[in-house]
Amino acid sequence: MDARDSNDKPEGWRGYFRSSRTDDALELMKLNPLALVLAYVIASRAKWRDGFNRHALAMGEAFIGDFENYGMSERNYRTAKEHLSKWRFATFKTTNKGTIAKLMDTRLFEVVTDVPDRQSAGSRQAADDPADRQPTTNLELKSGEQESTKAYSTTKSAKKLSFQQWGIARRIEAALGPEWVNDAGKWINRVKSHRAKCERVIAEVELASRESRINTTPARYAEQIWKEFR
Repeated sequence: MDARDSNDKPEGWRGYFRSSRTDDALELMKLNPLALVLAYVIASRAKWRDGFNRHALAMGEAFIGDFENYGMSERNYRTAKEHLSKWRFATFKTTNKGTIAKLMDTRLFEVVTDVPDRQSAGSRQAADDPADRQPTTNLELKSGEQESTKAYSTTKSAKKLSFQQWGIARRIEAALGPEWVNDAGKWINRVKSHRAKCERVIAEVELASRESRINTTPARYAEQIWKEFR
């Protein structure tokens, strides 16, 4: 039985997020266990559903800074932030209301958004199967085109992609803009075979765009980051 369907939820239960079983998580634990603790805090506090928020947090964002509440000194906290930022696990921005953090990808944790509590494990599994979904997107191959080289239609459904892959591809499409038409096939193949790496790449492209660090074009920058990342 799914834990969320149980009537025996622990006191203070406020939903859930997923922990990822990855080598990166284990390596981070060896480097700095408190960095993993801080990532847990971000995932636990992150905004995960629509609705009123007096601080206008975006989905996945969380306020941090009260390091005493999770067993850190100020030095521990700053070092943990440095490690998460350096290795592109999370982003941080300072506002007049406090520090806002957001995980850049799912290498450590995945913030689950907009999933009804009543949904069973079986129905979630079916929802992740593209054969059982009919999302409207623009990531389907045009009839008769080769997947490795041709552009994707803007009107059909992406039945070839899992739910997670579809989400990453949508982000890449939004970042590349008009250049997506020429690079869609290449990136779709990469999303299918290297989903985690693509998630890291698009997170960096999005961050660089916000910080006005892209001196070429989004497509060229994305390609550069793809070659740099392992």
